[in-house]
Amino acid sequence: AELMGQGRAQKAVLKDSETGEMRPLAARDIAILVHSNMDAESIRNSLKRVGIRAVTYSREKVFRSREAERLDLLLSAILDPDNDSRLAASLASGFFGSRLSGICDILESETQFQALRVTLQRLNEVWHSAGVLTMIRKLLYEEGAMEQLSTLHDSERVLTNIQQLSELASWTEQDHSYDPPELLRWFRRKMEEESGDDEETLRLESDENLVKIITIHSSKGLEFPIVFCPTLWEARDYHKRGKTVESFHRTEPPYRAVLNLEQRGDRRKQAV
Repeated sequence: AELMGQGRAQKAVLKDSETGEMRPLAARDIAILVHSNMDAESIRNSLKRVGIRAVTYSREKVFRSREAERLDLLLSAILDPDNDSRLAASLASGFFGSRLSGICDILESETQFQALRVTLQRLNEVWHSAGVLTMIRKLLYEEGAMEQLSTLHDSERVLTNIQQLSELASWTEQDHSYDPPELLRWFRRKMEEESGDDEETLRLESDENLVKIITIHSSKGLEFPIVFCPTLWEARDYHKRGKTVESFHRTEPPYRAVLNLEQRGDRRKQAV
């Protein structure tokens, strides 16, 4: 925060990589390198408390996100709005509210439950006639889902992922002429895949001038003028990752004890 304040006051400057001229330090020049997505979320919340906005850079796939699960629940219910179990499950998607009391009210009220069914039936008609992207946009902007999702924690990330998933589904729908059942089967196959195309990599929530938070796994090939590493000194729990720590004594002088972290090779044989 102090460094960014100096940048705004033009007391902290650096050479621009494109123009070669000196300019004030900006938020986009700063990256924070962390071990895990959990660390990233914690640091992002800490920055938010002091008025610094940041985005998380990740190479994870959007089909592995919580939002893919949300859309799976939603699309399944829209495809078969007469199925009460699917209808009830769709309430866990967040599109119709996230407060437990509100969800219970819908489940316990026949009037509200049937009103939800009518909404999904309308969306089913739009999906069949105009496509999945038009249907999701109708849900977001005309049926109040945007307002509901905006109340979720990290709502900007949630909406970015939903937009990306909707566009990917729409492109596939058009390219392969998939009907709704075929598109849902494709969507579920993508959720099960371990890898995917670059288009499936999580997008940044914003292109604004913001601090970037990056995991070590995602940082290869990236460069920033200033990099903070606030958590890299913390020890990782080796045993929780299913690995073993072994020790042995060298068989030749100076016969020192050795702590072995390797999972293969001669040293592991010695340790065993």
